[in-house]
Amino acid sequence: HAFVVKCQVQSYWDPPHQSAMVYGFEHVFNVPSDCKHEYDLLLDLDPTIMQLKPGKVLSQMDGRGIEVPPVDPNADSPRETVVVLKPLYNFAPTVFGPLVDRHVEYYQALGVTRHIIYLRKDQMPHLMLGHPRVARYVHTGKIMLVLWEELPEHAVWPRKYDQRVIYSHAALALSSLDMYVINIDLDEYLVTGKPTLQHKSIQGIIEGCAGKAADVRVARYNSVCKACERERPEALVWTNYLDTSHPLSWYSLVNFGQTQAGRSVVNPAFVSSYNLHYAEVAAGHNATSIRNNCMYFLHIPNMVRVTEGRKAVEAHYREDQSWAPLLQRVHFQELTAPQPVLPTEETLQRLRERPTLA
Repeated sequence: HAFVVKCQVQSYWDPPHQSAMVYGFEHVFNVPSDCKHEYDLLLDLDPTIMQLKPGKVLSQMDGRGIEVPPVDPNADSPRETVVVLKPLYNFAPTVFGPLVDRHVEYYQALGVTRHIIYLRKDQMPHLMLGHPRVARYVHTGKIMLVLWEELPEHAVWPRKYDQRVIYSHAALALSSLDMYVINIDLDEYLVTGKPTLQHKSIQGIIEGCAGKAADVRVARYNSVCKACERERPEALVWTNYLDTSHPLSWYSLVNFGQTQAGRSVVNPAFVSSYNLHYAEVAAGHNATSIRNNCMYFLHIPNMVRVTEGRKAVEAHYREDQSWAPLLQRVHFQELTAPQPVLPTEETLQRLRERPTLA
């Protein structure tokens, strides 16, 4: 079953510090025929903080008037985990494909089922035609591509203001499923320093640190390549396929003294909206913060441009690879399968000419 949601939202207020503005929005939701959950979609404005509050309410009856049970946050069945990546800015096509490839290689070796990647229409051909390994991931279902039109620029709001809209969109689209959703960037890798968890799947790591929580807020620390030059980006480490080890093995210097804004790992059934880094959980559910080595994100700040120079590294970074045993489970995947059938030029042209919503 499929249905289309179209809406136009225009929100103007001053100051718009915590707001999001969407001009045109359209999405086709595909629902399995045996889906047992229905949701009412809500759009509200909190007058006390002037913040847009999109949300959803679980319907207790299906379309036939039959009562359906809600998602149980304490269910014993294992949860599927997906990674969501937002559109990227200023990434050269020669770097984009290998970074996606390495990201999928790491996370799916640890148990992630699928990567959902939001792309601008001009990025789609570069990713599909520029890297055969990524094209194979798409055709085998390991990557799902979502075509996302860029929202208009705004004089006050930063260019990234649609990031929270994308994350909220992903949570809403997956809200009828009991799963984990990790909204991150290509330069962020979830690790654990606890030996007792390093043999477990990513679902086991999450639940070993936080239980079956609705929202797990995970700290993020910068990490740099020890052997790399400090004056040049580290992209060569990530695009070098002569070394079959995962590029993360080069990263042994970590700045634990300065915590970056973290990330949320969520069950989308219990999320009401999404901010830039953290989610807002629905009433009756709590967020759990992890601030130790049980689970954290390694953020690679020098991946495509240098933001941490030699002086900063010498002053603030220390050697640590307590998480390194995780890499023993990440193996380079040779392209032994038949090459996928790539999209034709006619298909790509239709993508380029797809009209933008008014």
